[in-house]
Amino acid sequence: MEFSSKRCCAATCTHTAQSLTDEGVAVRMHRFPADDGVANRWRQMLEIDLDIGAIRKMGLRPFNSTDGEPPQAEEQQTMPTANSSTNQGHAEQRSNNIIAQLRSKVRRQKTTIRQMQARIEKAKAVQSGSSSSIATRLMQQKIRRDVRSRGMRWTKKDIACSIQLHHKGSSAYRLVRNKWKIPLPSSSTIRRRIRQYFVLPGICNLTIRSLQSKFDASSTNQQRIATLCFDGMSLTPSLRYQQHRDVVVGCDPRTADDSKEQLPRPVNEAIVAVLRGVFQDWKQPIAYYPVFRTLGQEGFGIAIDECLTASHKAGIKVVALVADQESTQWAHLSRRADTANPFLRHPVTGEPVYVIVDIPHCLKNARNALMKNDIKFNECKLAKWQHLIQFYQNDSGPSLRLASKLTDAHFSLALGQKMKVSLAAQVLSHSVASGIRTLVHHNELSEDALQTAEFAKRLNDIFDMLNSAHLYGKGFQQPIHRDTLSAQIDRLTEAEDFVRSWRFLPLNGRAVKPTMPFKEGWLLSLSATKQLCTTLIRDHHFDYVCTRRFTQDHVENLFCIIRGHNGFNDRPELSSFVGALRSVAASGLAQPDSTSRNCEDDNCEAAIIAACAPTGAGD
Repeated sequence: MEFSSKRCCAATCTHTAQSLTDEGVAVRMHRFPADDGVANRWRQMLEIDLDIGAIRKMGLRPFNSTDGEPPQAEEQQTMPTANSSTNQGHAEQRSNNIIAQLRSKVRRQKTTIRQMQARIEKAKAVQSGSSSSIATRLMQQKIRRDVRSRGMRWTKKDIACSIQLHHKGSSAYRLVRNKWKIPLPSSSTIRRRIRQYFVLPGICNLTIRSLQSKFDASSTNQQRIATLCFDGMSLTPSLRYQQHRDVVVGCDPRTADDSKEQLPRPVNEAIVAVLRGVFQDWKQPIAYYPVFRTLGQEGFGIAIDECLTASHKAGIKVVALVADQESTQWAHLSRRADTANPFLRHPVTGEPVYVIVDIPHCLKNARNALMKNDIKFNECKLAKWQHLIQFYQNDSGPSLRLASKLTDAHFSLALGQKMKVSLAAQVLSHSVASGIRTLVHHNELSEDALQTAEFAKRLNDIFDMLNSAHLYGKGFQQPIHRDTLSAQIDRLTEAEDFVRSWRFLPLNGRAVKPTMPFKEGWLLSLSATKQLCTTLIRDHHFDYVCTRRFTQDHVENLFCIIRGHNGFNDRPELSSFVGALRSVAASGLAQPDSTSRNCEDDNCEAAIIAACAPTGAGD
């Protein structure tokens, strides 16, 4: 019997692929089953002379028979099958499935290519030494582990990465260097390098010279614009003798009175001055002042003028001064600036330097004031802390919660919890305000709680406006844009009117307080932000301004890095603080590793590191 791949395999069937196409009849041709035993029985019944192997080579796709018998040709020809449109639909579906599978395969191949390219670039970086990460530098040094470290010439990148590793722990550094035989600079080389920074309290001259070299004539005016931030860190009082200087370190060098002799007072706080770029994300500590309790109003004023003068010498234009409301600092700033003129004059250029109070501190102080006072706003409305407690009690059941982030820690603040910005932001938030309105609608809270919800919602919106961080933020979290400047300035003006209407009713029954320091801080910051953003957009040609750059987050992250020097040290001694500050300045450590820090990432890089600092003596 003659057999063809274009002809039906049934004995009495005369259909071929061409005849079916010409006649337009949707009849399927018979195919052999996949099982060889069943296929042989088909071959015998259909009287086909070819063996199964020859039939397989013709390319006929197998047909899975259920009863093991070949279909009758006559029945196949007369049996109605799916119409042509259905067959066409099945064909399109098969084609779409094949296309989807191929596209998925292409995506997987592209992912594999990207991963391989990243591995190739990493290998090239290790080979050439162009990467500055600690892991990459260690891999590079591991390749050279047979080379003795004594007598080697270290590049500036080698030293900078080694300082970062040494900052995390000197014991671990010695383990890597001595036990693992990884060629690294000796500890004396690292100490000799970092000792060039912050030799004495006050301005670090080496840092100023490095900034001057970085922001040379090729830098644009926008890149030079920065803020100057002051913040303090608590220290453990201690005294240490420095043999190479023949001095005792740990005493406040200032005198209590000009007519009296110098009194030895142990240092328990360090005030740090940090520059932070406004147009670009960079930061750099430039000065520190060890003090006993406080720097004082006069001392704080001198420190401001010193830092502004040094920054001007480095070619940096300081447009804003950021500080918290520490008593003496706030007394000095409130004397030199007010809501009508929220700035002080630059000691060199005479240009305005706008004064901004750290907004996260203002939010924490607002929460603390609400815990002790009922806050009256808009003349007739009253916000109460008790409404927030009642909302949490009603919402803390086992069912679906309206404010899932609230816990007992938000209302029973332990020692030190009042300093956490996240706890205050989560209580005075949009979700809590919406939850209160929902419970009032279901008669689970009194209607008076709606006033507390309005207070929390409006305060949350103001905080978002003064804490914008991303170009593509939504709603109140968007930065101040050139195109929407007037509308956003109007929002800030409405926020000023809202804050100005606050009155404080103490829960202990005392007299009403018309104002509190944090309220004045809100008003000063709102007024300064309006004028500063207008100046940056109109005079310095900014397209937008992210207001989070006017906060102290970058300084808080710096303190977190310092506390992580040689392990966790919440209140280091002065000598340990200075050593950690030197390591940060020399190595360019910018972001902390701790996951429980008080602030989010500021996304700033160090302006200078040891790799780009000029050689020579320090301060």
